Amino acid sequence: MNLDKFAGQAVRARTRDVPVPELADWGLFEPGEPLVWTVRSLTALEFYRCAEAQNEAVRRLHEALAKALAGADGSIDALRAAADQTPPEFSKKLEMVVAASVSPAIGTQHRDVVVRLSEVHPAVFFRLVNEVEQLFVQGGELGKPRPSGKTDG
Repeated sequence: MNLDKFAGQAVRARTRDVPVPELADWGLFEPGEPLVWTVRSLTALEFYRCAEAQNEAVRRLHEALAKALAGADGSIDALRAAADQTPPEFSKKLEMVVAASVSPAIGTQHRDVVVRLSEVHPAVFFRLVNEVEQLFVQGGELGKPRPSGKTDG
C-alpha cells in the first residue's frame, strides 16, 4: 500500500450542473444567463456539519420533553416551540444545499435563498438535494482543482 501517494494526490470536488428552468421568472438569473444551478460534492466533514443541524433540532425537542416531564416552568412554551420547529431532516438537507451550491454561491449569508426555494419550488429544492447526495456518495475526483472563473487573456 502506498500511503504517501494516496495522501499526496490532488483531488477536486465533483460538480454537477442541474437545469432549473422552473426558476426562469423568479429573478435569480439575469436575462440570457443559463438556467443552471451548479452543486458540488461535500466532504465527510461538511456532511456531518450539515447533520449537526438535524442533531440540534432533536436536542431541542429532548430538552423540551425533559422540562415537561419535570414540570419545570416554561415547559408548555418549550413544547410548543419544539412542535413548531423545522423538522430535523429538513434542516440537514437545507444545510447540504447551502454548503454545496457553487453557482449561485449561496454560503451562510444567503441561506434564506435556499429556504425560499424550498417554499416556492420544493421539487427543484429536492432535485438539488438528490444531486448533492449522489455527488457525496461518489466522493472527490483525482486531479487539480478547476479554475474558479474566467480570466481575460
